[in-house]
Amino acid sequence: MKNILFTIETLNGGGAERVLINLLQKLDRNKFQLNLLLFSKEGVYLKQLPDDVKVFYLFRDPLTFKFSFFRFLYRAFRWFAVKFLVSCPSFLRFIVCIKGNYDVGISFCEGINLALLVYNRTHFKRLISWVHIDFSKHTANISNSKIAILLKSFDSIFFVSEDARLGFFKKFPKVASIAKTKVVYNPINIASIKSMDNSEPFHKERITVLSVGRLSRQKRFDKLIRVQRMLIDQGVFCDMLIIGEGPEAPVLKALIHEFNLMDNVKLEGFKENSYEWIRHADILAMTSDYEGLPLVICEGMVLAKPILATNVTGPRELLEDGKFGLLVDNTDLAIYEGLKELITNRASRNHYTKILEDNQGNFIFTDSLSHIETLLNSD
Repeated sequence: MKNILFTIETLNGGGAERVLINLLQKLDRNKFQLNLLLFSKEGVYLKQLPDDVKVFYLFRDPLTFKFSFFRFLYRAFRWFAVKFLVSCPSFLRFIVCIKGNYDVGISFCEGINLALLVYNRTHFKRLISWVHIDFSKHTANISNSKIAILLKSFDSIFFVSEDARLGFFKKFPKVASIAKTKVVYNPINIASIKSMDNSEPFHKERITVLSVGRLSRQKRFDKLIRVQRMLIDQGVFCDMLIIGEGPEAPVLKALIHEFNLMDNVKLEGFKENSYEWIRHADILAMTSDYEGLPLVICEGMVLAKPILATNVTGPRELLEDGKFGLLVDNTDLAIYEGLKELITNRASRNHYTKILEDNQGNFIFTDSLSHIETLLNSD
């Protein structure tokens, strides 16, 4: 039995966090003993952790403090501590002492988790970095120069898409050999996605465009909001729903008010289970500047939902260059024209629904963990 320690910053509502929860729930307990090290013990997915997963953490959730004054002080302390450790990750060797020994240590997101493992290298027989983004377009919370140094200590680097691997070698051409890297597509819980009941999570009066993701700059929900204004000005009407939470929420709320779209764009907050929202919507949209392998696109494909996505890493690979969904240039105008086509043309929507229904089981992702279990079991 392999003893494995996963690390990730928090269990907030992102795609990588959902994939990790799926792994922790489904990996074979006869093969693996599972442990999790969180930078901060917080996040909406904490309650979904299996009881047999041992959890360690550096910082506790501020909400565990009874009085708001102490919560404020602790948040301030944690903010300064994290800023310091991000700028000087080598200090983690003096602050964090991982107890026990493990067969495999896995940094499940890029950033300071790499340092957590590298500066405790003697506790692991093997280290794996599991990369969920395109490094050529994304900057992690520690500098690229530090990431390059840290990654040299890892035995394997897993990428969630081929484009993500290509982006890595574009950014870090001398950090790792091709043999050290592997593309490992995220496992998708297909049975769970398809087992949703026929409940209606929202009332639908018009064609509904749904977008799901963390409210961060990368996801570019601002483009979607501007496009909604363009559609309405041209007499094309739909409802837009955005599911997620994150730092861009105040900016997006202000933009909705600026364009007078309070009745046409709704920020619905985080939904623990977005499947039923995707199923009930008419169109799934993703307008990100970059991705790794977006889980929500996988879910939309399983549910045979017409998809519009910007032609960037992740969606391009999943949708096989436009075979399974409408790929558009990453501009407001291109997104507007693509959405207008799907909203006003039922035949276009039916085309993508049918091709997705006819190709279930032929996508690049799978619900099987056997390939991942084999990789984790290898020496």
